[in-house]
Amino acid sequence: MVTRILAPGEEENLEVEEEEDAATGAGSPESFPNRVPGTLLPRLPSEPRMSLLTIKIDKIGLKDAGQCIDPYMTVSVKDLSGIDLNPVQDTPVATRKEDTYIHFSVDIEIQRHIERLPKGSQTFYFY
Repeated sequence: MVTRILAPGEEENLEVEEEEDAATGAGSPESFPNRVPGTLLPRLPSEPRMSLLTIKIDKIGLKDAGQCIDPYMTVSVKDLSGIDLNPVQDTPVATRKEDTYIHFSVDIEIQRHIERLPKGSQTFYFY
């Protein structure tokens, strides 16, 4: 049985949800919510004597690039304790795959001025 609390104006369609739940089963990878790629944020406004960081991801090379389905990258900035300093950003799905390369051609705007990043901050790229 599926129980949902609906906001005003939401329609309820439990038959479809029950069929999907039965097909995937609890704990299967399909039962976990998918991340939606394409959560890039706009450039911050400039401030006097403050530097902004834009990271351009043109392409990445992988041995099995042609076998990847809907590839995207996640970029985060963390402090020394591993705490996110900015919102995590996902690129849109890659624009194309070619031989051993996956092409993204995107700019990621880090959401903090460089001077305001704590010492030891690091940028992480997840594929």
